[in-house]
Amino acid sequence: MRNQPPRVLLFDNSALNHLFGQSPRITNQQRRAVVERVTASPLTIALNAALVGEVAGLFFSERKRFDQVARFIFEIGDWHVVRPAFDERVRPLRVAMEAKLKGRIPWSTVVHPRRETKWMASAFLDGKRCKLDELARDATERKRNYAAAERKRRAEAEAELTAKGQHWEAEFKGWKSDPAIVVDDWTLFDMRKNPRFYGLPSNEAEWPKPRDFVTLWFSRAYQVARLREIFGEGRKADDGGDLYDGMYFQEAAYADMLVTGDDRLARRVNTLRLSTPRILSTEAWVGEVLGTPLTHAAT
Repeated sequence: MRNQPPRVLLFDNSALNHLFGQSPRITNQQRRAVVERVTASPLTIALNAALVGEVAGLFFSERKRFDQVARFIFEIGDWHVVRPAFDERVRPLRVAMEAKLKGRIPWSTVVHPRRETKWMASAFLDGKRCKLDELARDATERKRNYAAAERKRRAEAEAELTAKGQHWEAEFKGWKSDPAIVVDDWTLFDMRKNPRFYGLPSNEAEWPKPRDFVTLWFSRAYQVARLREIFGEGRKADDGGDLYDGMYFQEAAYADMLVTGDDRLARRVNTLRLSTPRILSTEAWVGEVLGTPLTHAAT
């Protein structure tokens, strides 16, 4: 992919939990072999705010798994912490640069410089409780605030559709033929609604195409897939969990592969029918690394 290393891998927290004990199909021997091969491979691990917060929380709930995950993440070599793309406290640098360049920005700009994140590796590897508690509390606060806002937005959307007498399917017209076109429409709507926040020029003719505004496009893509399930299939909305799922997929805009242990997340993003990033379950990814499918239970 343009402007980034050839192999960028993003895990979600469920993938690491499956790798380190939750999956009955991954043996201890296979786990050790995977760690060895990943350590020796030219692989870049992207760490986003959701993963960092959830892994920090493991310190206080499952210390053994925390130690395994922390060593795997921060001792394999080429790890990078992704800059938050939509943080209300910080100017969205990455998004503004995408608007200016009309496409993906250099990988070195997507991630924090290593000098800014060395403290994080030290906090995880040395078990610094105060720092880990800060990361975990920040993640919990974001999740709580997001959940409240999502409930409000969903209620407003439902009320608007009801008032117009409009069926939910009208918002997803064209999905069966090409989901990306529907996401284009939702992305453009958001760009027109919040041009100053996204650093867009006053002249709309100078804007990037929705699909070239990759971070926002991926963010809206997850939202569209999620709402289509909620409205169209009657699936339950998990407001807090959806925040992290959305953040994982948003960061996948700069990844070649997203590995997840969450069937719901995989199902949603696979409905978008994208060629990149590849979406793999933890077990499927382990099978690829080892060169053999996993067919037996762990002992």
